[in-house]
Amino acid sequence: MGIFNREELEHTQRQITKLELALEEMKREESPRAYEIMSQGFIAQIEQMRREIDEYLGITSCIRRRRRCEVAGGLGGHHGGWGGGGG
Repeated sequence: MGIFNREELEHTQRQITKLELALEEMKREESPRAYEIMSQGFIAQIEQMRREIDEYLGITSCIRRRRRCEVAGGLGGHHGGWGGGGG
């Protein structure tokens, strides 16, 4: 599937919110065991949508680059990423 523009991003964010609210209600009303069983599909959908958001926003590629820098250069120096300090 994937997200290709702001409208799709906002739609996906709204869908996540709806699923989270449904999970919250389910958690209040069901036993812990029933919640664990019933929530799996909701959780899988949320995880997939969050991956799509991360990909669209570039978070996924930033994390991959940061990990490569940490492996190649250790944790001590500044490697051109976001944030302060180091280097």
